[in-house]
Amino acid sequence: MAISYVAASAVVTGANPTVAIPAGYAENDLLIIVTTGTVTPSTPTGWTQRYADGSGRFITILTKYASSSESSVALTQSGASTKAVMLCYSGAGSYDAVSVINTGNSTTATTNSQTTTYANDYVISIFARTTTASTFTTPSGTTSRVNSSSTSSVNGLLIADELQAAAGTTTARSTTLSV
Repeated sequence: MAISYVAASAVVTGANPTVAIPAGYAENDLLIIVTTGTVTPSTPTGWTQRYADGSGRFITILTKYASSSESSVALTQSGASTKAVMLCYSGAGSYDAVSVINTGNSTTATTNSQTTTYANDYVISIFARTTTASTFTTPSGTTSRVNSSSTSSVNGLLIADELQAAAGTTTARSTTLSV
């Protein structure tokens, strides 16, 4: 079965946000929660924290395979500036999180190249911006799944993916920010 994007929930913000289950999920689909803010949330029961990074720009990735009866997920943390969203992909047999943290004041952020193992692998890129009002430009060659601008109090978040038709090295992807 090929991997395919199903849906994303609405983006939620604030302290201890509750993230909805994306419409159209099915049992065994891969669910991914991405948060950005000033703290790392506690890992909800049944979920696995795949990645978390700080330095004032906290990005956390939580994953699980869906059961037949999923419900919304309440994230526990104290940061009022949290932004969170859940995405769903069907047909994902395995996954890996590879970090690339680009800090600084640049208005461009670039991923590293990745090496996919199989034809038709998905590469998901996640970009976050600290609390300076700005909007993201979706990287060339990708499809934007979540593009939520930052404000003076809440980080921005861009999640884009691309299907790699052949196994091998991917192209580094860049986003620009209008500040």
